[in-house]
Amino acid sequence: MNVTHRLHTSLLLLLAAGLFAGCNKDDSVVRTYEAPKDVPAPQVASNASEATGGSASTGDAAIKWTLPAGWKQLPGGGEMRYATIAVSDADPKAELTVVPLPAEAAPVLPNVVRWAGQLKLPPVSDADLPKYVHQTQVSGEQAQIIDMTGSAETGNPPTHLLAAIIPHGDRAWFFTLKAPEPIVAAQKANFETFIHSIQFSEGPPATADANAGGQSLADMPAPPGAAGDASNPHGGATPQVSYKLVKYKTPEDWTEQPGSNSMRVTSFRVGPEDQQTEVIVARIAQNNTGSFLDNVNRWRGQVGLGPVEQQQPSGMQPTTMGGEPALLFDATGPDKRITVAMGMEGSDFWFIKLTGPTPVVAKQQDAFKQFLASMQFAPESH
Repeated sequence: MNVTHRLHTSLLLLLAAGLFAGCNKDDSVVRTYEAPKDVPAPQVASNASEATGGSASTGDAAIKWTLPAGWKQLPGGGEMRYATIAVSDADPKAELTVVPLPAEAAPVLPNVVRWAGQLKLPPVSDADLPKYVHQTQVSGEQAQIIDMTGSAETGNPPTHLLAAIIPHGDRAWFFTLKAPEPIVAAQKANFETFIHSIQFSEGPPATADANAGGQSLADMPAPPGAAGDASNPHGGATPQVSYKLVKYKTPEDWTEQPGSNSMRVTSFRVGPEDQQTEVIVARIAQNNTGSFLDNVNRWRGQVGLGPVEQQQPSGMQPTTMGGEPALLFDATGPDKRITVAMGMEGSDFWFIKLTGPTPVVAKQQDAFKQFLASMQFAPESH
């Protein structure tokens, strides 16, 4: 076994040790908040953009996006509404609004309950969320995309709502498009492309599926015998070379999605359209991984499972990623299943996550592992 392989193995063992060690973080505090109210007057940000792209910034946070063809950002300024974007020449009133709110406004259920009321839909509970919500990643943040069509009481045709909730730093960003169903349906692909084009260029570092706190891999001791080994191409116990994904083989029924950034390398839609399932490929620097137990509990929460105080070894399996050792986390909730592969290339951790309805994720296990095996990495040039 060469030194590089031993280095991967040692670091992955340390990663596993961090997972199994648990932490004493107290998450029992109950927090209260109010769901955001609808923003009234259509007053918008003062920075009009070109038809092909736009950017906006306020204070301690900056946000940039690219507008799909035919979308136009409108000028103006307002206290709450950050920007307004016209999405259809056929209906000038069809507007996407951008509103930043305090982070406490981010929980999805109260917002879906509120929107369901506006759309004259039956009351919504946690069990109903999979009908309306799917998760994705935007600029390294875990985001929620909501798709709801109102009852006949909202008009003929009925009102259709598309929304995205993206937490970042101390804010929750709301992107909302609400208009007659044919207009919104025609803009759905553009909406998803727009959301995945969003990038936050300032503020605290965000990680894909990582929370601050607890022991990170960067805090753990170096693998024995790795330091100072001249045959180690990374130059020591802590590799300093950042690697990029240069090649992979996509299974036949995977559709690559637009919208990558420094953390979200790429993503895919998997399986049938009515059972939305997603594969996300993310690259995270060692010192940004946060607590692995926090990550495990986040992943468990995404499939409807409660948190654990200590991750058990039975929840982890060895696998390979790009020909190197990796770990596989798998959890199945009431209706959804998640499989996450964790590996290391150079100075970064790579997280590849498959999430969706249990039958689809189960059917995709072999394809997922074949995808992991097909990945090839190379050092980034500087």
